[in-house]
Amino acid sequence: KTWHGHTLAASGVIEAAYAAHVLNHAATYMEQRGLERKPNQRLCALNNSFGFGGTFVSLVIEGVEQ
Repeated sequence: KTWHGHTLAASGVIEAAYAAHVLNHAATYMEQRGLERKPNQRLCALNNSFGFGGTFVSLVIEGVEQ
């Protein structure tokens, strides 16, 4: 709550935005730490959102080669 406030309805969107940001900068992060990606290694993130009244959503975000 200190970073997002009371965004109960939008918390899944905020989490998806963070996941997309991390995937966008994953190559830079790995290079800075001396890590190498394996050939054909896919970067992806899973975002699960569980809401009131049985509203459940799972979102898979996959990184794209640049």
